[in-house]
Amino acid sequence: MRQIGSKANSCYNENKVNCSPRSVVGRGEAFLTFYSYRTKTIEENRMKMKVMELEMFVDQLNKMSIKIKEASQVRQLLEDVKAFKAKATELINDDDPNIDHLKALLNTGLSFEVSVDEVWLLQKVNVMMS
Repeated sequence: MRQIGSKANSCYNENKVNCSPRSVVGRGEAFLTFYSYRTKTIEENRMKMKVMELEMFVDQLNKMSIKIKEASQVRQLLEDVKAFKAKATELINDDDPNIDHLKALLNTGLSFEVSVDEVWLLQKVNVMMS
């Protein structure tokens, strides 16, 4: 049974042993780091184009009667994002993912100027493996 001690921000169990939120949660520090990182990436992702928007944009570029020289770069970005999503899904579903491969894939996903949902899932797997 826990009781609130005399210190306002501390908690003590009946043996008067300090039970900070980190010791109670176990991986509290990793969770808090993930949470603050997740919050930061949510704000950044609001500024990024979604994959579906990129697909629609490429579709519009393909239907245009004029040629835009940057269109090939946009198409390449979409292909890279799709390849990333496939690799990330495979790694997320792996029972024993390679941590180095995970981190490399996560860095790749974070480098895109497109918001990719699999990045969040990779971050979650990364925290669970820590």
